Parts: sequence; C-alpha cells; structure tokens
Amino acid sequence: MHPKRCILASERGIVLVVTLLIMALLMVGGLGAIFSTQTDLKSSANLKTGKQAFYIADAGLSRAWQQLDNGDGVNDFAMLINSSGPVALVNNEAFAGGSHTVIAELLPGPGPRRLRVISSGCQPAASPCPPGSSKSVLEAHLRRESIFPGAISSTDSVTLSAGASTDSYDSRLGPYASQAASSGGHVRSTGSIILSGSTTMLGGDALAGSQVLISNGAAVSGVVRQGVSPLDVSPVAACGPPYHDGSGVVGGSYNSLTGDLRGSGTDAIILQDGSYCFSGVDLSGTSSLTTNGPVRIHLTSHSNLSGGGLINTTEKPENLMIFSSVASATLGVSIAGGSSAYVTVYAPRAKITAVGPGDLFGALVGENVTNSGAIRFHYDQKLMDNEDGNVTFVLWKEVF
Repeated sequence: MHPKRCILASERGIVLVVTLLIMALLMVGGLGAIFSTQTDLKSSANLKTGKQAFYIADAGLSRAWQQLDNGDGVNDFAMLINSSGPVALVNNEAFAGGSHTVIAELLPGPGPRRLRVISSGCQPAASPCPPGSSKSVLEAHLRRESIFPGAISSTDSVTLSAGASTDSYDSRLGPYASQAASSGGHVRSTGSIILSGSTTMLGGDALAGSQVLISNGAAVSGVVRQGVSPLDVSPVAACGPPYHDGSGVVGGSYNSLTGDLRGSGTDAIILQDGSYCFSGVDLSGTSSLTTNGPVRIHLTSHSNLSGGGLINTTEKPENLMIFSSVASATLGVSIAGGSSAYVTVYAPRAKITAVGPGDLFGALVGENVTNSGAIRFHYDQKLMDNEDGNVTFVLWKEVF
C-alpha cells in the first residue's frame, strides 16, 4: 500500500473525535454559563434581601428614636435611663415584608446618660431570625441634648451693651472664684447678635443665623460666624391653671387661685425643694427669693425677678431652673444679677432682660435676650450634661 494511503487510513474518524470534543467543550461552557447566571441571580437576590433587612433594621432605630423622644409616658428616655435592665421597645413588628426587634438599655459610666439601642431586621419576618434568612443588626447610642448649650441662646436676637460680658467655668471643679475663667461663654442666635460698648466683652463664640454687629469697642474673644443653622428648641407648655396649692412657699404673698407670688419691701420668700407652677412672680423693693435645694419654677405670665434678686444657696445653677411659657417679644422674664444668682432660665418664646450690675451664673434661653446695666454672665459648663432637650444620636454603626 502506498505510504500516503496508510497515513490517511490511520486518521479515519479524527474529524468525528474533534467534533465531539468541540461539542463537549461547548456544552461545558454552556453549563458553566448557566451555573454562573444562576449564581449571579442568587447573589442578586441575597443582596436585595440583605439590603431590605438593613433598611428594616434602620426603620426600627427610627421607631425607637420616636418612642424615646415623644414624651407620651411609654418607653420615654427618662423612664429607660432609670430601668434596671434591657427593655424591648419593638418586638417582631412587621415592616416592609420583614420585621424588626429593638432593645434598649442604659450604658454604664459617668457623664451624660446614654442608651444603647440594638435594632435587628429580618427578611422575611421572623423572630429570632432563622438561618437562611437575611438579617441586619444596627447599634446606636442616644442621649438627651442640653437645652443650655451656651451662656445665652436666642431664637431671635441677643443684644449686649454697657459693659456686659460672658465667660465660663465648671462647677464640678469648684466655685467660680477658685477658677481661671475660660472662654466658653458662647452666645448663639437664630437671628442677630448685637454688641456695643467699649467694655462689652463676649468671652466665647458669637454664632448668628443672620448677622453679628459689633460696634463702639465691643469685642469677641472667640469665633464670629454668621449663617449658622437655627436653634432647635422646644416650646414650654403652660403649666396652669390650676396653679400650685401654696405648699412649700414661705413668706411673701401667694394666691393659689391666680397663681401670683409677690414679694414687696424686705420680704424674704423661701421655696422648699420641688416643682412649682405660678402665673407670675414679682419681686419689688428689696424682696428676695431663696432656694436651698433643687427647685423648678414654671411661669405662665411676665415675671419680675429683680428686686432683691434670687438667692440659690447651693451655688449650682441646675438647682434653680425657671421655665416660662410666655410668647411675647416684649414680655417674659426680668432677672437681676447678684453674688448668689445661680439660675437657668428657659423661655424660648419670650423676652429675657438681665438687670445689672452683678453676676449671673448659669444660662439663658429666650426669643430676645438683652441686658440693662453691666451684668456679667458666667456659663456653667456642667449644664452641657442637662437632659431636658431633644433625644439625639451620639453613635451609629452596623454590627452585622
């Protein structure tokens, strides 16, 4: 046989073999593509449900935030910080095809009290979330903000003149006289800040929503900034009528039907520890009002607290807190400074007039705040720990 014919004979069927190999490779490639597509579809589905679980858990945090801040008497912040263990705010509540469970507990440690809130989201709905389901766990720390963020805060305007000044100290470190005054006497206004007079000194930052006007030699030791965000303050609800029954009120003249407390001449009014709802307080002559422990005074009409002034023997501003529900650009609270005037005033819709000369230890929050005479404002930095403001997030993180 011819040699070429032998070679050709030995290669019979090779085309079939090659064809079969190509078909096998194409089949393997097709199967791989199908498997890859199925894997991608499954991954996409898992990613989708995972995102859904995340948003469901995030919605649980928002729900908890609302419960803690709404003041309806159920799961409020003040209640939970006094609880002895974890509290379930939401238990397997249906949301967007899944469910969330939210637990809150007090975080240990000194300083402003905080709550740790854990929100678990599951898609589909289940509690506990079983293996194979999409789960997301978020953690947040919440606290109440202070309603006294600086020496003076205003929802409209602050006007300081005639040698008025601000600075700060920390009562946790001792009395004001024992410390070197620091530059934390910040003034903030949603509207304007107006400073005038050669000896007027703002010992801190001047932060205004509209403008800061400085004239006639007045000065600011810190930052001057305009266009800051508005103050987020809550109004004060009227406490009466009915008004306080008169228990714990010593001296002066008090009418429990009208809620008027008056001091005249040399009257020395003393309020025992506790909370009081008055229509108004009027101190005339050299009459004074003294507190010896924690006292909260709620006012519904204009009050004159000058006269002989306020005497807080504890020398802690947080122990004498005055809240006013008055809504007026011209009326609200008139308060005198003095060596024992340790006080905080929260009247976000009223006018506050600080009467000098003298010292005022604490903080003021009003719609319009102004001074009469050279009064010295000393902001107590411990007031940053106050827990009467809105609930806010301190920390937020994804745990799982």
